[in-house]
Amino acid sequence: MGVLPLNPTMKYILTAVCALLLAPALYAQVDVATEEGIVKPDYSRKADAQQIEKAKRAALTFINACSNGYNVDSFMSVCTVPFALDRKEIVSDRAVLRQRFIEMGKEKHGASFKIKKVDISIASIQQEILLNVIPIDVYLFECMFVIKSGKRESTEGAVIAVQMTPEPKIVGISD
Repeated sequence: MGVLPLNPTMKYILTAVCALLLAPALYAQVDVATEEGIVKPDYSRKADAQQIEKAKRAALTFINACSNGYNVDSFMSVCTVPFALDRKEIVSDRAVLRQRFIEMGKEKHGASFKIKKVDISIASIQQEILLNVIPIDVYLFECMFVIKSGKRESTEGAVIAVQMTPEPKIVGISD
């Protein structure tokens, strides 16, 4: 039993479909497995180290303000709208965003909690021009927290999006 011969049109279609399916993988920066373990892509080639550090400081300011008695006003100072909230909604009003944060804090951790430890690393840098007119310069950070609420400790993760402007601002968070 052999392979069925394909006419030139079918060969062309099959080649085009394969190219379309493989193109994103060829250009994507993916994690690489080595003997030492998983190696993350090196985003420092795409962005200035000072810019990455500024974005990281903004993310840490947000995290620390969340933990410091969950003072909503203190971490709202590093946020801007529109804000992507937990993959569910885009909030475009600061008063509504403030209220959502208050609700989230009560819902997730009760009245008081402390973040004992934070590990933060850059996950991705999105620099593009959307629809030929909208500049996108967002740094995404993976964060792991050890949270103490009462006598209970838990480990949680989140992704924090930082929009690079002269003063970097948090534009989204997702757990």
